[in-house]
Amino acid sequence: MSLLVWRLAWLVHSDSAPLLSPSQFDALVIAIPYVTFILFTVAGAIVGAHSTVSRSNFYCITDNTRMKTASAAVSAIYLFTTCVFLVWTITLVYRRYRESRKFGREQIGTDVPLFIRVLSFGIFVFLALILSVIAIINWTMVVPDVLVAACE
Repeated sequence: MSLLVWRLAWLVHSDSAPLLSPSQFDALVIAIPYVTFILFTVAGAIVGAHSTVSRSNFYCITDNTRMKTASAAVSAIYLFTTCVFLVWTITLVYRRYRESRKFGREQIGTDVPLFIRVLSFGIFVFLALILSVIAIINWTMVVPDVLVAACE
């Protein structure tokens, strides 16, 4: 998700060609969540091999606080990076919007709906970041895990 927001910010910021071709970027965006999942699955299997596994609400968890904290911390890092890129994108879009109002829409075109979409997505990701931090602090709540998993 951070890469998608970064690409949007890059395309809004510069008129130059992107660093990666569309097929390379698509492959990277598709591969990163799977690589992260595989790394945490292997680490969880190694670390939690001899620990108690309990069925908690709708998913199974191991009784290992280091893995729980690491998973939530990586989610928080992804979401924080996404928030940084979102703030950058919102700033760029707003700056272009102000320039388009000053010089006329024909010269520098920026949609108001784009600004609203980026802003609403940013609010959603920021709430997921807050819930990820709550999930690090309090592991008995299930709702933060569900929303954070949907945002990654």
